[in-house]
Amino acid sequence: MNPRAHDDPGESRNPDATLADSGPLSGASWPRGDQATVAGSGAAIPQAPADELGPGTQVGRYMILSRLGAGAMGVVYAAYDPELDRKVALKLLHSRSGASVDARARLMREAKALARLSHPNVVAVHDVGTYADRVFLAMEFVDGKTLGAWLKEQPRPWRDVVAIMREAGNGLAAAHDAGLIHRDFKPDNVLIANDGRVRVLDFGLARAAGETTPEEADPAAAAVISSAVSARRGADEADAALMTRTGALVGTPAYMSPEQHLGRPADARSDQFAFSVTFYQALYGARPFTGERMSALAFQVLQGKIAAAPAGTAVPAWLRKVVLRGLAVDADLRHPGMRALLGALHRERRFARSGWYASAGLAALFGVWLAVGPAAIAEPPCRSGAARLAGIWDAEREATLEQAFLATRLPYAADSWTSLRANLQAYSDEWTRVYNDACAATEVRREQSSELLDLRMRCLERRRSELRALTDVLARGDPAAIEQAGDAASHLADLAPCSDADALRAVVPPPHGAQAAEVDRITEQIAEAGALELAGQWPAAEALAASATAAAATADYPPLAAHALHVHASLQRHLGRPAAAADQLLAAIDAAARGRDDRAAADAWTDLVLVAGSDLGDAALTSAYARAAAAAVQRAGGDPLLRARLDASAAAAGLHLGALDDARTRGEAALAIFASTPRADPMQHQRLLCTLALVYKGRGDLPAARAAFTEALEIVRKTSGQDHPGVAVLLTNLGDLALDESRVHDARQLADEAAAIRRRSLPPGHVEHADTEQLFARIAEEQKDPATAASHYRRALEIHTASPGASKIRIAALHNNIAILAADDGRYADALPEFQSALAGFRVRLAPDSDHVVVTESNLAETLLALGRPAEALPLQEHVAAALARHAADDPASAAEAEVQLAQILRAVGRPADAAPRLTAAIAVLAAHPDHAPRLALARYTLARTLADLRQDRPHQRLLVSAAEPVLAADADHDIVSRRALAELRAWAPAD
Repeated sequence: MNPRAHDDPGESRNPDATLADSGPLSGASWPRGDQATVAGSGAAIPQAPADELGPGTQVGRYMILSRLGAGAMGVVYAAYDPELDRKVALKLLHSRSGASVDARARLMREAKALARLSHPNVVAVHDVGTYADRVFLAMEFVDGKTLGAWLKEQPRPWRDVVAIMREAGNGLAAAHDAGLIHRDFKPDNVLIANDGRVRVLDFGLARAAGETTPEEADPAAAAVISSAVSARRGADEADAALMTRTGALVGTPAYMSPEQHLGRPADARSDQFAFSVTFYQALYGARPFTGERMSALAFQVLQGKIAAAPAGTAVPAWLRKVVLRGLAVDADLRHPGMRALLGALHRERRFARSGWYASAGLAALFGVWLAVGPAAIAEPPCRSGAARLAGIWDAEREATLEQAFLATRLPYAADSWTSLRANLQAYSDEWTRVYNDACAATEVRREQSSELLDLRMRCLERRRSELRALTDVLARGDPAAIEQAGDAASHLADLAPCSDADALRAVVPPPHGAQAAEVDRITEQIAEAGALELAGQWPAAEALAASATAAAATADYPPLAAHALHVHASLQRHLGRPAAAADQLLAAIDAAARGRDDRAAADAWTDLVLVAGSDLGDAALTSAYARAAAAAVQRAGGDPLLRARLDASAAAAGLHLGALDDARTRGEAALAIFASTPRADPMQHQRLLCTLALVYKGRGDLPAARAAFTEALEIVRKTSGQDHPGVAVLLTNLGDLALDESRVHDARQLADEAAAIRRRSLPPGHVEHADTEQLFARIAEEQKDPATAASHYRRALEIHTASPGASKIRIAALHNNIAILAADDGRYADALPEFQSALAGFRVRLAPDSDHVVVTESNLAETLLALGRPAEALPLQEHVAAALARHAADDPASAAEAEVQLAQILRAVGRPADAAPRLTAAIAVLAAHPDHAPRLALARYTLARTLADLRQDRPHQRLLVSAAEPVLAADADHDIVSRRALAELRAWAPAD
C-alpha cells in the first residue's frame, strides 16, 4: 500500500502565512489594449535619418517619442518602454562617434557607474544596449529642468539654493560611497524635477576611485597645461593644443579642479571642487574663476584667484566660508569629503541661527516672560503627537484593553496582554516621535517644506487609523481576536516610510478638499477591514473590503485603490479563493504603478509569489512573479525587511512546490535579516522558522528541522504565553518530527502536552483538536495498534467535517489514512469508499499529477483489483503509470512499481500480452534497486503467471517463482500485497 497523506499538502501545519504578513506587486502598470497593438500592427517601423530619430522609431524595445536635447556625445530622446509601460530618457551616441571605442567606453562606463548606484538623488539607469552599431542608455525620465535653467529663470534666494545643492550633494556623496567619481559635475548635470526632487546625472566620465585613464596619465597633456600656466606664454598655441587633443583633459574646464587642469588623476576631492564651483555660481550668479581662454582660466584656478562677491549679495558669511573651503587649490585643505561639506552646511547654519536666538529671540522671549508670567507661556511647538492618540492609545484605552483581555479568562490572556501592551506602547511612542519630528522639521528647524509636511502627516494619519481600528476590535474582547493578538504588530504598517521624503514625494499626491475627505473615509474603512481580519471575522471583513475597493475605484487616487485591493486580496485568500486573491493583487500592482507607490507595489508582488506557489501550485508563475518582485523591492529602495519578506514568501512557495533547495536558500537569507533587524516582526520571524523547519524535514535534515521548530516555539511562548494555541501547534509539529526520528516516547509526551493546552485554551470541537488526534493516530500506528489509530483518525475527521469552512484536502487526507488502515488489515470493502472519498477531495484542490492524487489513485486501483474489479482499476492505474513515467529519470523505481501494478491489472482483464513487456522492463529497473526487493519479487511472480497465461517458457516460469517466493515470504508479515501474492503463489505452481 502506498504512503499515507498524513499532512495537508496545501496547508502544512506551519502557523503560516497570510497576506497580511507579507506585502504589495510592483512597478509599472499592465499594458493597455491600445499599447499592445504596436508590435503587431503590421505597420512599417520608421527608419531614422543618420543622426536624428523621428517619433515612432524603434530602438531595442523602446519607441522614440520626441527629441529632448543633444550634447557632445549624443542625443537624448523621450521614449516609451512598452514592456514596463513607462516613459524613459534614451541617450544615443552620435553616429559620428558610434565607431569610436573611447566614446562607446565612456557611455558604457556611465551605465555601469549608475547601475551601481541606488539613491533618490541619482538618476536611475534601467537598461543599456546597441542600435545600428550605436550605444544607447535607457534612463529614468525626469520631468523638470536642469539647475542651470532653474537659475536662469529668476534670482534665487540663498536658502532655496542651499536646499537644492544639499540634495545634489547627497547624490554625489552616494557615488563616492560606492567608490565612484563623477569627474564632470556642473549645473547641466543636475536635474530638478517638477515635484522638487533633485537628481545628479551624466556619469559618463565616472569610474572607480583610484582608476586612471591613458589620457590622465598622458605627460604631454600635463606639459601643455604646465607650460601655459607657469610661463603664460604662447597662450593661443597652448589652447589650440588642448582643444585638439581629444580627451586629454576629461571634464568641463570651467568646473575642473586644479589637479584636473594639470592632467592628474581626479578623485572625490575633485568632484567636491566642481560641486563648490557650481554652488558658488548658484549663490552669486557668476563662477568663482574667470578667463576667456583655457590657459587664463587654468591660471586663475591654480593660483586660487577667486572673484570677489558681487555687490549687494545676501549670502551669509558662514555659507561663503563653507563654499570657499571646497575651492581650495590644495586638495588636502578642502573638506574631508562630500558628507563633511554637507555636515558643515547644517552645522554652520544651525550655529548661526542659534546665535540669533541667543540675542534677539531669547531677549524677546524673556520680555514676554516678564510681561505675562510663566503661566501664560504656551506648550513648546511640535510636542502634540501623544495628544493625537487620545482615545486610541492612552491610559484609559490601555485599561479598557487589559480588562477585555482578562475578562475572557483564557489561560494565555494575561501573557498575551503583557506582550501586546509592550508592542502597542512601542508603536505609539514611535508614532509620536515621527509625528513630532515631522512637525519640527517644518515649524522649528525650517528644513522641510509645508508640502512635505502634509505628505508625512497623511502617511501618519493612515497609521493612526489602523491603530484605532485595531484597538477598537481588541477592546471588544472577542476570543478569536485575543488569540491573534501576537500578530497585531504585523497588522500595523511600518512607520519608516513616513520619514522617507523621497518615497513620499514620488507617490502621486493625495487630493484636496471634499475629495480628500472621501479618501480619509475610505482609508478608515480599509483599516477596519484589516482589524476584522485579525479577529478572524473574514466574511464581515471581506464585505467591508469589497465596499472600500469599489469606493476607492471611483476616488481617482491610485495609491488608495492599491491599498484597498491588497487588503481585499488577503481576505479572499482567507476565504479559500486563491484565484480571486491573485486577480486582486494584480489589480493592486497596476494601481500602485499608476500611483507611483513603489513600496505598495513591492508588497503586492511579494504576496503574489506566495499565492502562486502555495495556493495555486504554479511553478512557472511563481518564478516569473519572484523576478518581478525582486525588481519591485529594488525600485522601492531595497529595504532589507522588504527583501526578507520576499525571500520568506519565496521559501514558503518553494516548500509547497517541492523546490526545497531554493526554499532553503531563500528562507535562510530572510532569516539572517529578521535575526539582525530590531524592527523585524517576531511573528513573521516565527512563521519563517516553521517554513524552514518543514523544508529541512523534506530534505531529510531532521536535526535542523527540530532546531528551527524549537526556536519558533520559544518565540510564541515569549510573545503569547505558555498556554497559547500556537504553542500546541508547534508541539504537534515537534511530535511528528519525533516519530520521524523513531522517538515514540518523546512524541507521546509532546502530544499529551499539546492536547492539554488545547483543552485549556480552545472550545470543544475546535478544528485544532484534530491535529492532536492525528498525532495520537500516528503514535498508535508506530505502536502497532491499528484499531486505536483508526479511532483517532475518525475523531479528527469528525472535527474537520463539522468545522465551518473545512479544508477539503485535510478531510481527504484523513479518509486516505483510514482507508490504508482498513486495506492493510485486508478489509478492502471498508477501504474502498474511504479511498473514493479521499480521491474526490484531492481532485477538488490539487492538480491531476500531484503526488496526493497519484498515490490515492494507485491505492484505489489496488483495492479494486483485490475486490475483483480490475476493469474499474485499469484507467486509474494507467494514469498513475503515465504520471510517474514523466518523472522516471528522477525516480525510476517508483515508475517501475507503477508498471508492475498496471501489468497485474492488464493480466486480470485478459491482456497478458500487454502485461509481459511491462513486467520485463520493470524487473530490469527494480533489480538495480535492492531496497525495492519485495516489489521485484512481486514483478517476477506476476511475470511467471503472465507467461503461463501465454503458454510460454515454462522453465523460466519456475525460475521466476523460485526467486520470488522467499522474498515475498519474508515481507508477508509487513505488507498486505506481499502476503496476498504469496498466498496466490503457493496455491499455484507452474506446469511441468
